Amino acid sequence: MWIILALACGFCLATSDMLCKKALVKEDSLTVAWARLAFASPFLAVFIFSGETPSNPPLFLAWLAALVPLEILSLFLYMGALKKSPLSLTVPFLALTPGFIIITGWLILGEKVDSAGLAGVGLVTAGAYVLTATDKQSGILGPVKNFFSEPGCLMMAGVAAIYSVTASGGKKLILLSSPLYVGCVYFFAVLLALSGIVAVRPGGLKRVRGVLGSKLMWALGASQAGMIATHVLAISMAPAAHMVSVKRSSLFFGVLYGILVFKEKDARYRAPGSLIMLAGVMVLGFAAP
Repeated sequence: MWIILALACGFCLATSDMLCKKALVKEDSLTVAWARLAFASPFLAVFIFSGETPSNPPLFLAWLAALVPLEILSLFLYMGALKKSPLSLTVPFLALTPGFIIITGWLILGEKVDSAGLAGVGLVTAGAYVLTATDKQSGILGPVKNFFSEPGCLMMAGVAAIYSVTASGGKKLILLSSPLYVGCVYFFAVLLALSGIVAVRPGGLKRVRGVLGSKLMWALGASQAGMIATHVLAISMAPAAHMVSVKRSSLFFGVLYGILVFKEKDARYRAPGSLIMLAGVMVLGFAAP
């Protein structure tokens, strides 16, 4: 059941990314980052009274306070990556997250990954290398040069590292309460913090008012809410590294969106790398004990 939820989560995430990139054509990164959560909140609000409240409120609040700033940082990096570089090139680097979670999941949750999991990490790493290659490059160092020349790649790799901490920390919150409760409270806390940043930014409130009636933003919010709900449910059922690895099926959907929606000319050359990375995350997913 958790694999189905994680796959659905991956599709919702890829759809949210695609809609974000479309919104970034006209809007700035901060406004889109805010809208991604704000327009999801009406869909999530119905779950606020679902599930159990924290069994240890002080510990719950301490973890929440530690994770919210990391989520804000990751949002800025995420939006910047989508704005600066092609969708089909940046999004697949989120597949690095399961590798990082092998470490953070052990440190935060005490979860361990076996040899099959390590094999999955190897495939993900190999796929990330192949992913950066295009038909115009030559030499074994070509992909390395491309990675460091694309700011969106570096930014998304940073997001992947941060997500390894927030995913493990988020599961810690779930263990202290319940999935849907965390899905609401956690992202409402992030939205509140982000709203404060928008409020003090010159012209920030004016920009927000300008997108309130946008159908694109409401579609973005719906897809983000779907991602959040399926994420918290799936990660409560499986080790964090395995759940997030299957969630990274979003990378395959992201490449498809890059080809079909944005007509990215080099996307087809990134398909092999994406498929290798997808194989890696699936190995990680099915290595669950």
